[in-house]
Amino acid sequence: MGTIKERLLIFIRSQEISVSEFERRITAGNGYVTHLKGDIKPERLQEISMKFPQLNLNWLLYDEGKMLQNPENFASDHDGVYESIQVKGKSAKELREIVKTQQEIIGRLQEIIKNYQTLVDKLNL
Repeated sequence: MGTIKERLLIFIRSQEISVSEFERRITAGNGYVTHLKGDIKPERLQEISMKFPQLNLNWLLYDEGKMLQNPENFASDHDGVYESIQVKGKSAKELREIVKTQQEIIGRLQEIIKNYQTLVDKLNL
């Protein structure tokens, strides 16, 4: 079904983001998608895969399978890749734990804010 560029545009629309937002997320210049001709360089594919792990690269490159990966599969399919990534000396597993802890903290802070808002609303009556 069409070219890589056409499939990429279909995926971008499915994510309900603009082409420029997609380009920003993958750290590509403005017009990257518009001027895409032929194949995508491996470095750019890696960036796309990192930012949009739900995208089935076989579909994007070869029009094989479905556009989106099965959520159960893409986590396990990419774990080996993600586990080898280091950010400021932290492994992907460590980073996931940090994110999980931060999400829990954010949840508790949102609850505190909600309680304070309730108090403020009562005082304004």
